[in-house]
Amino acid sequence: MPVLPTQVNLDDWTTLDSEEAVNQLINTFGGFSDCILTRHESWGECHVDDDLCIVYPPPAFAADQKLRATFERQSAHVKSVELLFLGLKCLQVIARDAHRDGIINTVRIERLEDGDLSFVASAQENAEGIFSATARSILWREA
Repeated sequence: MPVLPTQVNLDDWTTLDSEEAVNQLINTFGGFSDCILTRHESWGECHVDDDLCIVYPPPAFAADQKLRATFERQSAHVKSVELLFLGLKCLQVIARDAHRDGIINTVRIERLEDGDLSFVASAQENAEGIFSATARSILWREA
């Protein structure tokens, strides 16, 4: 069975648990202006065991899906940040192609009615997200 990165040391991560924390992230990273998504990886507790059976976590841990995403920008101040999504519920990534350069210029971070957080990174305000994710909680740190 592969070793799963289920344990993440959260000591140096900042939780987006208030408007102040969200503003700190946005201000630290220049409003996410002129940045790109350079890496993303998700993982959870599901795996195939030695008997070739798919093993799911108990229902209480079904929302234990995690996502780590790295964004970089052309800035000497803070070049990159990592976001960690805990309890990932939804993920959408639009691939870069001949018609889309993948450059992000704005983000929206909103608390939904059910308490989850929505993160949408777009080329322009109110546009379709280049990257969007909904999770139980979102944390960040300088990378």
